[in-house]
Amino acid sequence: MAFALDHPGDRRRFANETRCRAFVRWKMFDVGNDYLIVWSRQHFGLEVEMFREADGAVLWKASHVASRSDGGLPLSPFSAPVAAFEATQFSQDADVMPSLVDDAVRRIFVTLPDVR
Repeated sequence: MAFALDHPGDRRRFANETRCRAFVRWKMFDVGNDYLIVWSRQHFGLEVEMFREADGAVLWKASHVASRSDGGLPLSPFSAPVAAFEATQFSQDADVMPSLVDDAVRRIFVTLPDVR
């Protein structure tokens, strides 16, 4: 049997059949890569919300924006090319965004209450 959990009727049927009374919604925000020749920043924001199906009451909610940057303020003509190189390398690094997602998820789920 298939359920579309973004549809309220399917979500209600799924909750009844599995005895699962809470669901999680998530939303990405503030995702981007800012590049200013001598400085670069990558950032990723995530908001997670757990809610009760029966009445829509929010049981838990958390959000976090993870970011990293590289490059710098060139203080001499010699440091400008170095800062530009570092910023460009950082901006093109494919490993940064998955690491930011990991950081955001970890920091959000640490806030889950301990119900033991």
